[in-house]
Amino acid sequence: MSAPTHAPVPSGQAAPFLIANPTDHSPDIVLVAATGIALILLTFVIRIYIRFNFSGPWLGDDTVFAFATVVALAQSSVVCVSVHHGWGRVIEGIDPFNLVSAEKLVYAADILYIVTLALSKHSLDLLFIRLSPYKKHLQAAKCIRYFVLVWTIASLGAISLRCHIRNPWTDITSDQCPSMLVRWQVITAFNIISEVAIFGMSFFLVAGVRMPLSQKAIVIAAFGIRLPTIIFCVLRIHFFFRAFFTTDPSFDGVFFSAWTQVEIAFSVVTATTPCLKPFMSTISTNWGEQPKTEFTDSSPSGSYGLRDLFGKSNKSASNVSQGTFHQNKVEPEQLEGQDNWNINYEPVHGNTMNHRMLRGDSVSHTATVMHGFPLGDDGVSTRSNDSQQMIIRKERTYTVEHGIAL
Repeated sequence: MSAPTHAPVPSGQAAPFLIANPTDHSPDIVLVAATGIALILLTFVIRIYIRFNFSGPWLGDDTVFAFATVVALAQSSVVCVSVHHGWGRVIEGIDPFNLVSAEKLVYAADILYIVTLALSKHSLDLLFIRLSPYKKHLQAAKCIRYFVLVWTIASLGAISLRCHIRNPWTDITSDQCPSMLVRWQVITAFNIISEVAIFGMSFFLVAGVRMPLSQKAIVIAAFGIRLPTIIFCVLRIHFFFRAFFTTDPSFDGVFFSAWTQVEIAFSVVTATTPCLKPFMSTISTNWGEQPKTEFTDSSPSGSYGLRDLFGKSNKSASNVSQGTFHQNKVEPEQLEGQDNWNINYEPVHGNTMNHRMLRGDSVSHTATVMHGFPLGDDGVSTRSNDSQQMIIRKERTYTVEHGIAL
């Protein structure tokens, strides 16, 4: 077979890094892998930015996602190196030594593929645990975790231990290892089941939460965006089926390798989608302002996870009442050794009251009023001691809306 001819490179321009032709489709693999690497890195940077600026702290789900990012980058890099050794070309044009190296690299990439998917799923089940304090949700998330763990161990065993124990990387086609197709089909089937379980968990998460249906739909959509992963799984196994019954797995397996990269990148990127709402709110509203002071609510529907998913509240304390309201927390340690604080209050019945001490032991909506007149050395304490005398009450109603942010 004659070597393909290429158009001359214009003066002042560098030659293309890779050139696709009828006998070499390896550039397709590199293009998809490079795009996936860029998206994964961008997603990881965004997640770091979100956790340290909007909806922190950095917890276990973020750490597992970081490991998933590292393994995904390693997997894509291994695939690109296999292309350098000839993977994606017709087998007749590959040096035998390079062909063995390419097969070993593809074998390693298959193992890293399983690990990447497992870590991305594990980061999501940890995210579910982070989002809800309820026992039923924790149990459901742990069930998904154990299912993924069993799937990971079984898949790694099925892919690592092939027909030829000493040279497992050579078991690519039906002639070399007839059971490989069934192994990949079973792995893909349970992979799809795990994705459906993760999507179903989003329904279970918001089922008992008091929040508008529109916000529930947003939460479900945030996790449902992973569903195209199922399509990529099916396409991947379809092209593996085509490459499995061939004498040229390197050239005919290009689309199998490309769809593997698509699935990995999509799985890792969509593991961060539920965390994107605080970031998107910041870059698309309020001219990029960061969220203002938030109100903390301890009601069941206002759990930490729900506030974490939506990011910090945009409602500032300055708009709660008709006037401007600011609440500063005073620690008890700040009052030690200070016998007299001269604090001026607004006039009451025409007289300005000068109080002896402001107690900062706690912050409450029920005020403790001190007597405003000078006391002698033998004067007794005039704290109210929970009495109803000299008490000024002011009722203030807060309306807190709960929701899960993306």
